[in-house]
Amino acid sequence: MRALVILPTSLRHSETPLLRYAFTGISSDTDPRAPHCTPATGVVPRPATPGVSPLWRYQKRHSKRNITKTRAVSLVIQPPAPRFLIPLPQPLSPPRPHLASTVPCNKKKNSYMSSTEVPCTSGVHFLAGSVPVNGTVSPKTRTRDPWRISVPSHPATRSEVMTPDAAESDAPAVAPATPDAEKHERPACTVVGIGASAGGLKAFTKLLSHLPAQTGLAFVLIQHLDPVHESQLTQLLAVTTRLPVIEATDGLMVEPDHVYVIPPNVSMTHEHGALRLAPRADGPAPHLPVDIFFRSLAQHSQNHAIGVLLSGTGSDGTVGIGEIKAAGGITFAQDEQSAEYASMPQSAIASGSIDFVIPPDQIARELVQIGRHPYLRPTPTAQSESEAEGIFEQILSHLRTATGVDFSEYRPTTMKRRIARRMALHKHESHTDYLRLLQSNPAEIDSLYRDMLINVTSFFRDPDVFEALKTTVFPQILKGKSAENPVRIWVPGCSTGQEAYSIAMALLEFLDQHGAPPAIQIFGTDINDEAAVEKARPGVYPPSIEAEVSPGRLQRFFIKVDGGYRIGKAIRDLCVFARQDVTSDPPFSRLDLISCRNLLIYLAPALQHRIIPTFHYALNPDGFLLLGPAETVGKFSDLFERIDRPHNLFARRASPTRPYPFLVGGSFPLTPQRGGTPPAEPVSPIGDLRREADRIIMNRFAPAAVLIDENLEILQFRGNTAPYLQAPSGHATHNILKMVRDSLFLDLRTTIDQAKSKTPPRGGTTFVCPMTRACAG
Repeated sequence: MRALVILPTSLRHSETPLLRYAFTGISSDTDPRAPHCTPATGVVPRPATPGVSPLWRYQKRHSKRNITKTRAVSLVIQPPAPRFLIPLPQPLSPPRPHLASTVPCNKKKNSYMSSTEVPCTSGVHFLAGSVPVNGTVSPKTRTRDPWRISVPSHPATRSEVMTPDAAESDAPAVAPATPDAEKHERPACTVVGIGASAGGLKAFTKLLSHLPAQTGLAFVLIQHLDPVHESQLTQLLAVTTRLPVIEATDGLMVEPDHVYVIPPNVSMTHEHGALRLAPRADGPAPHLPVDIFFRSLAQHSQNHAIGVLLSGTGSDGTVGIGEIKAAGGITFAQDEQSAEYASMPQSAIASGSIDFVIPPDQIARELVQIGRHPYLRPTPTAQSESEAEGIFEQILSHLRTATGVDFSEYRPTTMKRRIARRMALHKHESHTDYLRLLQSNPAEIDSLYRDMLINVTSFFRDPDVFEALKTTVFPQILKGKSAENPVRIWVPGCSTGQEAYSIAMALLEFLDQHGAPPAIQIFGTDINDEAAVEKARPGVYPPSIEAEVSPGRLQRFFIKVDGGYRIGKAIRDLCVFARQDVTSDPPFSRLDLISCRNLLIYLAPALQHRIIPTFHYALNPDGFLLLGPAETVGKFSDLFERIDRPHNLFARRASPTRPYPFLVGGSFPLTPQRGGTPPAEPVSPIGDLRREADRIIMNRFAPAAVLIDENLEILQFRGNTAPYLQAPSGHATHNILKMVRDSLFLDLRTTIDQAKSKTPPRGGTTFVCPMTRACAG
């Protein structure tokens, strides 16, 4: 067998007994730098455990300066290779590139080490280098001799060599930084990403100094650093905490109860449990290391991610921490009073993505408590899952009663995860206790409702998609368009508006090369009125959008304002935003394009099967449907034809085998089938229609609605119509057009005209139109 090891550059000759003691049972008692050794003894067989180690961290705490010096060590076990590589003492010259046995230990000049290969008769082999591994090594930081080596000698067994007290260690093994690491990952470790800029050192120190030695969490610090000077942040923080502080290296696997610090002049991401480093990107766009790390953490850790924003200038981290929350993670921001520079955490607070706004010392205490919650443990207990299943329906029922939105047909795994997230925030492990909280605290109902509706969006997400629109869709939908026949585009589930605005910008860019633009109408709708639609309308976004929008587009389509950018009036005038529940409210009609990316993935199949035909009904015969990369039209291939597989772009089929009218509440036609003939059976009398309307509206939990006759006289009011209707002065009237508020008059008039033109008069025919802006065409 052979083992590959790098020794610390600071290891003095007087410290070699530590090495001999660490390898008791492998090396002889002679000086390990000597060109000989003896066969290994004292091997203790143990069952094999999954996971291998790419890095072995040597840590020696110097008594005078109390600074932890960390050096990377790689271990490889491969049979057979009876050779012994011996580290030579420093100082040594820098290595030549072709010497595989030479590895840099840090960024200081001439701070390298090399090794010389010497024959050996034992089964152990030492070599400096970072290589694929087959064994596990983990540091033992709580004893005087911090070494523990695990050596697999057979696929089914493991031989372990350790110091006499190493058996007491409970430090987890480190997984390998190799491509195979993705296939053999250990259970997830909750990673706390902590971002800061100006004033960050003080905030880091305050937070880390209040952490105990055992938290079960891994901490990754992302500080804005000077790209040309060496950072001393690792050394400065090491004296403030009981946790090991390590400067990150590429491929380093993240372990609980460790602190990792980003090096200068790099971008760092978290992928499959490992830290990945890449050179800092050149170009005019600002370097946003916090956003880069947070976004990767959200993608790969999901609910096992925690984001923290501390003191700093600018808005780096705002976008990324929003993605952490959308993925099910938990978010913190430093409060304004304790932050030396508050703009960085305040930007995230203003975005609505922060769960806790508290000082760094309180953040540390909250992290310790939340880290113990089952929501952040690698595998939930069967008991907690069983309990959640029994109360899940009760929570959804209570939420439905309070908000009028039925989440029972949303994807249950997503809903359960977001309920569990709220439980973790309140430190509730019992679902029964959380249900009691919902029943007694209206504010928590509102918070859970907003959490259920969180969606991730950005400008020009998947840029290739917008190029596909310019190539495939825009040339087709612009044919025959004019001021009287506008281009009509709908973005359901628009969130805070970035997708709708991106389509508007892309369309204007296309029209630059293809003549004068026709009239354009882009409708953005979302069920979340307060958190989404109200933010989309003014079109104000943080400076961090510079990473998503090119400088040319920023200059042309945006206006620089305090705290970020605002969409220019030319783009805002093309877009109309309104609250709408795509699962139940009437759709828009005569549409040329529907962009519904990453909405259907949150819905259960039964609900998807109702929405896809609705899209077909809403589109013009030559319209297009754009879905997210993980979405499909499923069984409705007779309604849509996929015309661009890489970008998930569909064309509406002109002659479907069966028509699909939109059904209010799932069963009541708003209008007859497009292109169909009136049914031959007798029409139900007015009383039956009213009872049917009662059933529909009650099923939808009494939304604002009215029942009118063919003379537009209101027969019945349903729900709270005050936001939409008001009694006019003068002669009393129940005519809906005289009672509707001015802002809704044109939309309602258009809707009524369309309904009347498609409904044959039958002596008092009645139709239902929910009182929302979404019912406009």
